[in-house]
Amino acid sequence: ILILSFSYQFFMAQTPLIFDKSIALPEETGGFAFDIMESNGYLFLQAQHKIFVYDANDQHLVTTINLFENSNTSKIFGKYSPPYFNYNFYSPSRQTFAINQEMDLIYTITPDLNLISIKTAGTNLFQTTTLAARPATIDHFKISSGRVILKYDPVHNRLYTLFSGRDVINTTGSFHMSDSYFAIYQVNILSGALSLIHDEFKRAISTGQGGDGYNSQAIEIEFNHNLSNQTNNNKFYIARMHRIEEWEITGNPVNPVDSITSIAVSAAKIGKLLTVKKSGVHKILAFPYRLPGSGVEPDGYPIKFYVIDGDNLSFTCDSVIAPSKRVIDAAFINSSNNLVLTYANDIVNSNDTNVANADVAFYSFNQGVFVPQYGWNLQTNAYPQYDEQYNYNYPLKIIPGQNGDFYIGKKNEIIHVTETGIDPPYAFTQVIDKSGGFFMNGIQSSDHTFFISLTLNGFYHVETTPATKQQCGMPVYQSVYNHSNNKLYFFNTLNTNNSGFFIYDLNADNGNGQVETFIELDFPIGDMVYNPFRGQVLISGNKENGGNIKVLNPDNTFDQDIVVNFSNYLTEMFVSPTNQLYVLANSRNTHPSIMVFDATTYSLIKGSSINQLSQEWYKNFNADFCYNPYNKLVYATITNTPILLEPYLSMKNTCENGLNEGILLSVSETGDVSLLKTGLDYPRTIICPEIINPPEGYQGYLYINSHNLSGYDCTDNIWVEINDTIYFNEIVYNQHANSLFGFSDQTTTIPPLGAYANDRVARFYRILKEAGSTHEITEIGHYNGQIAAFFNNPYDGNIYVQTKFDVNKFGETPAQLLQYSPLSANNTFLFVDLPVTSYYAEFDHFKDGLIGLFNYNLITPYINPYQNKIYLPNGAHSNVSVVAFEANELLTLNDSVYDWLSFPRLNRAANNPVPVNDVLEDNIYPEDYESQSELLNVIPGGETPIKSIFNGTEWVSNSGLNNIQSTRGYKLHMNYPIPYPEQRWLEMQGMVVDPSTPMPLYMGKENWVGYFLYKQQNIMDALGSTLYSLDWVKAEDWFCWYAGPVRNPNDPVAASDGWI
Repeated sequence: ILILSFSYQFFMAQTPLIFDKSIALPEETGGFAFDIMESNGYLFLQAQHKIFVYDANDQHLVTTINLFENSNTSKIFGKYSPPYFNYNFYSPSRQTFAINQEMDLIYTITPDLNLISIKTAGTNLFQTTTLAARPATIDHFKISSGRVILKYDPVHNRLYTLFSGRDVINTTGSFHMSDSYFAIYQVNILSGALSLIHDEFKRAISTGQGGDGYNSQAIEIEFNHNLSNQTNNNKFYIARMHRIEEWEITGNPVNPVDSITSIAVSAAKIGKLLTVKKSGVHKILAFPYRLPGSGVEPDGYPIKFYVIDGDNLSFTCDSVIAPSKRVIDAAFINSSNNLVLTYANDIVNSNDTNVANADVAFYSFNQGVFVPQYGWNLQTNAYPQYDEQYNYNYPLKIIPGQNGDFYIGKKNEIIHVTETGIDPPYAFTQVIDKSGGFFMNGIQSSDHTFFISLTLNGFYHVETTPATKQQCGMPVYQSVYNHSNNKLYFFNTLNTNNSGFFIYDLNADNGNGQVETFIELDFPIGDMVYNPFRGQVLISGNKENGGNIKVLNPDNTFDQDIVVNFSNYLTEMFVSPTNQLYVLANSRNTHPSIMVFDATTYSLIKGSSINQLSQEWYKNFNADFCYNPYNKLVYATITNTPILLEPYLSMKNTCENGLNEGILLSVSETGDVSLLKTGLDYPRTIICPEIINPPEGYQGYLYINSHNLSGYDCTDNIWVEINDTIYFNEIVYNQHANSLFGFSDQTTTIPPLGAYANDRVARFYRILKEAGSTHEITEIGHYNGQIAAFFNNPYDGNIYVQTKFDVNKFGETPAQLLQYSPLSANNTFLFVDLPVTSYYAEFDHFKDGLIGLFNYNLITPYINPYQNKIYLPNGAHSNVSVVAFEANELLTLNDSVYDWLSFPRLNRAANNPVPVNDVLEDNIYPEDYESQSELLNVIPGGETPIKSIFNGTEWVSNSGLNNIQSTRGYKLHMNYPIPYPEQRWLEMQGMVVDPSTPMPLYMGKENWVGYFLYKQQNIMDALGSTLYSLDWVKAEDWFCWYAGPVRNPNDPVAASDGWI
């Protein structure tokens, strides 16, 4: 048998892109879910572009409602990286649903601020009606980019709405330039139509800029809950930044509302209004939520909350000492007349004199006043705390129960607080432990309690054991491909125990592919990689108390874990071609370690602690690995990322913030670590280009992307600074152009000294190596906004850019895939629209004067060479976009007299033959080859080679070699004039032959066969049991033969034994 191998070089051609399909994860996905409402036995879960309707009794999915069908546009809105919770800028008063029980309606809004109703009973069940389009006054909002509050007054059939959004001059999303729009509508109880009673628009920019001032914007609204025959029943209340106002609806069409009075609350900013109404009690409570740097901070406590008497004709407002300057939530327990407040329990922020670390405060209502009960306060944390802004287990939402009890949803858990009947009167138990769950909203329906988990993109039913759940989405940023079963795995590395991954079978549905299953995990994923030596997918556990590596078999079962002793927080992994598995361990709270395992046996080779990096608790370490084929060493960069907004702290981040340190090291096959460079400023991507005919001294040259783009000559151990003026977020190498390409996140304007610029632009550069160590850096284009991916496609030779959102984040431009050809005559970017549109607010690289978010995470696409398709995860949109491209691959020819090769990619169906001239003519470069060039093949079962000879015009054969097939092997001789060209290649288009295509072999004959898999294999592994029948194997530059005893396929002797 003759085995013919080949290597690749890739030609770049710019061809049109075609959007193929969108893969929903799960099958019914709506993206980021954030609010829930119950009506007439149905649960309505609001996600970004859909509302999911569940049966409230058994929680099965009943139907979905597409919000974009009621929008100003047909775009499918969503978030790429939603900001789950930010303690500094949280708004406690968000409510996107309101219920009209009498008319069996719920009200909500679409992402682009159309007000709609949904029928919840009777005829036309679940019918949606657009009641009011986005008001022209706030047309510049474009989309819902801030606070949304809907409240329904059933006494007067009035709907109250409050939206906040960016000012018309605020294109960057500055926190201090948010406008507010408040409106009251009268609801027609027969038709359901709305008529506007009153509206108010406030521009938050300064009066000197033509606005109303930052403190003028409306923060919260509440109406008086008295009945029609009671006092004050037409009054309502507006909370602004530093005051609370009382208004009244007059019924006069000329002046429909009248401002009654207000009270200044200069020591605090109001975050939430709560009505407490029962027999003998009618109060409107206003709670502080102090924002950072907003005005002069008070010298000390007490900070107060305010109590308005809802029955008193005159506006009376008392104040009560508050437990914190930031009350996150509040609820009144009717059965006990007790008020419950939640807040962050840092000592500086707390006024709790008895229990310094409490996070739940109680007030009893006695003789018309609220009295703090310090001895009742609870400290409910089940997790270690570090800093309130980064890793605090915030108590986010209170849901009262039926019997004086209540639930609290927190960042990491749900607790159940019950009455004890003794002193202290309250105790709590943990009912759900899910670190990074973000249980921020919920509802009680009859005897059922449901909590939304933001990282689940769904809700938990608390009373079941264990708690059951429904999921309508899953953020996916990463992908990994398993060669052994042709499956894709989509996952994220968010710091949450709401974890798992989707498995997508590319073979299913007759090759169209479909989601096979979702595998749930109870720990954050550090990384997932494919191990070709075992055909398994490895999953590292980014967790405390033992970060073992789970081993997933091709049949979706788990093998025995890889135990990583004395290690926690496992993140990045890398499998080298020399059969080693490299793992970054202890990535948090201590010095990181590099652990090296045998990739076949999973036995530990060696572990090494990297003590050159500091170990503050707020640092999270990440690594990037690459293999250098020239000296067979693995190189790695390790850098720390100061903890960002949760749950993103565990994700790789391409944005520097000036607090980073990093190193470059090499790791041998035996696990020995050599430190090569310290003091690097945030090193990330490391590349060892596989150069075709590289210039002298270029073999083994590493590129290290840190604050300065640098090079490292592994042969002479020489460090070269290539560029220190452009910060590259990502770099890639393109083989045919023999050039690096990179992108840099920059600003479109230069801000004044000491200020920040928030308008982002992604600039693209070619980085071309010239003589010696010099490089020419040239800008080739830009995108006004931020991008999700920047990558090279080796199967068509082009550079690709997946966009995230445009510079303004208005949702006006859908995400796109851009294509750039490095060999094009001009810097042209082709593009195709993707069916997702991201909009503000996103957790992106945004530098506000008060807080720097410093986030720029990227996705990992998968390029399928067999289908000619690119799979692009879309983050919290919870789907994957699939785009088809036209392959234009380059098969590198060597300088031997005869080049042994095969043609895996052809324009044909199945393995059908293709005429020789269609394959070779006009596809071989350089094109000045001469007559007597020849192609040889032995037909299956034949003995004598047949030829096709180039006659100077075309390829002709007198012996029968008229066609080429991918499964066959060939010898190609190219007759070039002297001097002989240094590089020669063959351009290939079409599809790669199916990897499962059989190849018949003939006994006693030479079998010239091809190789068409996109992975290297040991020849013994590639031939498997076929070795029992073979005598020798020959390739262009090696030969092996069988020299063992007579073989019997039924013997237990391995087929590979006895070969030399």
